[in-house]
Amino acid sequence: MKLLYFGSPEISAQLLDRLIVDGEHQICAVISNPDRPKGRSSQPVPTPVSSRALDAGLPLFRFESLKGEAGHQAFQELQAFDADLAVVFAYGSIIPKAIFEAPRLGSVNLHGSLLPALRGASPVQSAILQGLTTTGWTLQRLGERMDAGDILSTVEIAVDGRETSGELFERMIPSGVQLVIDSLRRIDDLIAAARPQDEAQATYCSKLRPDDAFISWSDTSEKIHNQIRGMNPAPQARTITEKGDLILLHRSALLSDEDIAALFPSGDAASRHALLPGTICVAKQSGKKRLLARTGSGFLEILELQLSGRKRMPAHDFLNGSVLADGSRFDGAPDAKQIV
Repeated sequence: MKLLYFGSPEISAQLLDRLIVDGEHQICAVISNPDRPKGRSSQPVPTPVSSRALDAGLPLFRFESLKGEAGHQAFQELQAFDADLAVVFAYGSIIPKAIFEAPRLGSVNLHGSLLPALRGASPVQSAILQGLTTTGWTLQRLGERMDAGDILSTVEIAVDGRETSGELFERMIPSGVQLVIDSLRRIDDLIAAARPQDEAQATYCSKLRPDDAFISWSDTSEKIHNQIRGMNPAPQARTITEKGDLILLHRSALLSDEDIAALFPSGDAASRHALLPGTICVAKQSGKKRLLARTGSGFLEILELQLSGRKRMPAHDFLNGSVLADGSRFDGAPDAKQIV
């Protein structure tokens, strides 16, 4: 088949790599976001997908806009390739109907959830935030409504209760790539058997922002644990000390009643349970300090954290020179300068 490929970040570049290496289809053109400055450099940097296309000598388009007259011009340029299908994975911009319907078979999109669940911009993170034990990939037909196209194929993936969204995403990528490769081999049959999504089962997720990442310690331990996992690596779960220090939370662990009893002397555990949510408890076991925080349902162990502007550390090392003390609290409402 003759393919158009739309994508931008590294995860999308991995699918493009596989399509290039397999050589089963002719990639007529690659469409990615324009080059943008990255990091401290003021020089525009191509997206990972653009870089792969340039390395492979593929025709590359980096449209500044797909709206209005610019969109019409883009449509004419892409229509000239007479493509059979467009493959879209993490392109990062809205594709107009005229463009996604231009190929003979239309366009397909790879989405990181089992649609119709978690339509939107943060499906992998939201699967963890919601405590799901199963997620996956959906290959859907691209339509005018976001992530609401007919379903062509899916693959389920189990979610480990300890992994972060970054780790889950990395583990999911090979399955997503393989789903597309396998689906393209039987695309005519899949399109003929495409099934509409059940709108009654649709759920949604939005792009995560730094102010979504602040912990409410009155929430349950499980919810906070999922927030820390789901916000890693970005925008990173965070809290504030009584002194106003911003703390980024990287990893945590759920504790059973037996774990708590083993950490505190007899009678001490009961008094600890009477503490206010957000109260810090420092326990010592096998010569190492362990950092616990009181939550709305019990205790959560913080395994790895970071004082804003400093390096991340295991809790034991952090406590050795820490601004945190046993009995102090994670407390205080964030101010605007801390939401970055």
